[in-house]
Amino acid sequence: MARPNGVVIVSERFWAFAGTDGSLREGEMLKPPELLQRLPLARGLARLAASLGPLFRRTGVARPRERWLLAAAVAAPAALFFVPAPWSTVLGLAVMGGLLLTILRGRTLRLHGAEHRAIAACEERRLVATWAGDAKPSRFSPRCGTNFAALAVPVTLLADRTPLPVTFWSPLVVLVLSLARRAEPRPAAAAAPGPRPAAADDARAAARRDADRAACRRVRHRARASIAAMSEVGTMRVKSGLAEMLKGGVIMDVVTAEQAKVAEAAGACAVMALERVPADIRRDGGVARMSDPDMIHGIQEAVTIPVMAKCRIGHFVEAQVLQALEIDYIDESEVLTPADVEHHVDKWQFTVPFVCGCTNLGEALRRIAEGAAMIRTKGEAGTGDIVNAVTHMRAVFGGIRRLQSLRDEELFAEAKNLQAPYELVRWVSEHGRLPVVTFTAGGIATPADAALCMQLGADGVFVGSGIFKSGDPEKRARAIVEATTHYMDADVIARVSAGLGEAMVGISTASLEPAELLERRGW
Repeated sequence: MARPNGVVIVSERFWAFAGTDGSLREGEMLKPPELLQRLPLARGLARLAASLGPLFRRTGVARPRERWLLAAAVAAPAALFFVPAPWSTVLGLAVMGGLLLTILRGRTLRLHGAEHRAIAACEERRLVATWAGDAKPSRFSPRCGTNFAALAVPVTLLADRTPLPVTFWSPLVVLVLSLARRAEPRPAAAAAPGPRPAAADDARAAARRDADRAACRRVRHRARASIAAMSEVGTMRVKSGLAEMLKGGVIMDVVTAEQAKVAEAAGACAVMALERVPADIRRDGGVARMSDPDMIHGIQEAVTIPVMAKCRIGHFVEAQVLQALEIDYIDESEVLTPADVEHHVDKWQFTVPFVCGCTNLGEALRRIAEGAAMIRTKGEAGTGDIVNAVTHMRAVFGGIRRLQSLRDEELFAEAKNLQAPYELVRWVSEHGRLPVVTFTAGGIATPADAALCMQLGADGVFVGSGIFKSGDPEKRARAIVEATTHYMDADVIARVSAGLGEAMVGISTASLEPAELLERRGW
């Protein structure tokens, strides 16, 4: 239906309003009761009433004054029944005049004609040519409800003023309206087959087909050009955009589809798919590699939240495989056995975003220079000891504060000391933060650990062994998510920390030999 400031499109389940100013609003249609939908006449009346929902609902497209006017127009026939004859006609004409003024204001008729043109273009199979401006179907439709009303109202008024009984003129009205309906022209697609048109008609039809095809090609070319101009695939803005949406959340390590479902139900913003959690990798030893693709597929099909996966440091083929599996984020992780002791993956060559670990500001800036769209401080994975995570966060955020205190000419020497590009060093000095989202990981085992990391400046937390190596993983997962969300509320943290059962046993990082520390992997 057309309105002065746009067009309302109604379906069985939804309605949408496209405004002339480019705005768009949408909502759900009211569903008639099940009983009314089973009765033929009542079903039609219920659908008619539901189609007017966008006009009468408070969240619809009509303003309060217009809603009152429409309600009065609907109730007017019943009210006029009790008004004496001379005044009923006057009031009826006044209501009709008010409705006409409402319909004629703004661009209602023009938009209504645009609806007719779109319908005609579809019927004549010239929609593309119409869109391109090469065809202009008629804006007047003989099957329009407005035409029906324009015919029905005068016939009804004329019959109402005749002295003949209702049993005489009612069939007359039906006959006239039926004749008008039968006189409507049919669309070309539904016309009965006839003799082959003349050669001139064939030439015109062929010319029209050629014009439509040419217009279709032009429109398709313009559409592709505009889409190419607007789309961004694999840019840093797109890659880091997902990380921005994960801020304030918890990313959990999972090894099965069942654990992934537990993580999603607990409120995790993403899951990390791997074959063994860091505690098991540390316990079993050996070479830790990329997860099996079948296991990754199973986790992807089990949850609706983003799924991440790990590749070995420097192993760009594992990264290529994970990108082919349509992983949402790749973690070039020190938890797995490094494939290259000198070089990391060139992350600019991938459209999938990467997250990388760091122990200090220089390492973080080097990973960003390689194309990392998200940074996490390493901590010491698989230990349940938070001390290394705290140390690394203080090193990164303390280094940022130190950069802000340096003069411009001192940033060159600091970039040399950090072994990082000067442009990145200067950007961090000016903005007081890293240019990408910064999470923390390694050793988080309790809600208090997660809240500590958030208060120290992390944008979110990775939790590996601390959840599924505990006595009650489901309850602990929910508690860590809630503590991460309300990290400044000690009452909430105390409440969710109660009754969690046994935490993971863990290992003190002070008891580890330097060669056993995973944080030392990478440069």
